[in-house]
Amino acid sequence: MIRHLSSGSAFLILLMVFSLNRISAEEQPKGSVADVSVHMQSWEELQDWVASQKGKVVVVDVWSTFCLPCVREFPHFVEFHENHKDHVACASLNIDYYGGKGQKPEDNREKVLKFLKSRNATMHNIIAINPDEVVLQQIKTAAIPAAIIYDRNGKLHKFFNNDEDLYGPKGFNYEQHITPLVEKLLK
Repeated sequence: MIRHLSSGSAFLILLMVFSLNRISAEEQPKGSVADVSVHMQSWEELQDWVASQKGKVVVVDVWSTFCLPCVREFPHFVEFHENHKDHVACASLNIDYYGGKGQKPEDNREKVLKFLKSRNATMHNIIAINPDEVVLQQIKTAAIPAAIIYDRNGKLHKFFNNDEDLYGPKGFNYEQHITPLVEKLLK
C-alpha cells in the first residue's frame, strides 16, 4: 500500500510515526542525562540483579526500539520509576539483539543509549546479550512489550504481556495495571 502513496503522503506518515516517539520538554522526567547508563547482561545476570534487590519490589520492563507499543509506554515506565524509586527497583531490558550472523549485542548500544538518554531513563538499563527469541522463551511470551513484577522477596508476582488481549486492544499500561499492583505490594 505504501508504494502507491505519493512521496508527500509517505513523508507525512513517517513524520507521524516518528512523532509518537518524541516527548515534549515539559513531559521529560527530572534527572540528569549523565545519570543514564546501559549494561550488557545475560538473562541470568538480570536474575542475579533482581535477587540482590531484596526488600524492594522489582519491575522489569522488556522492550525494543523497534516495538512501537514499547516506545509509547516507555515514558510512563520512566515516570513510574521516578515516582517510586525509593521503594521499587526498576530495570529496563532491551532486546533489540536478534542474534543474526555477524551481529553482536554491542552493536545496539549506541542506539539504545541514545533512546534512553532522550527519555532520561535513570533506572538500571540492560541490553540483553541473549538473542531476543531466547529472552522471549525465558519469560514465556510471544511478543513484547512485557513487564515482570517481583515481590519484596524476589519472587515472581505477576507477568504482564499482551499475548491474550487480557488488557484490551491497547494492552497493559503503567497507569491502570502496573502502578496499582505495585502500590498494593508496597503496603
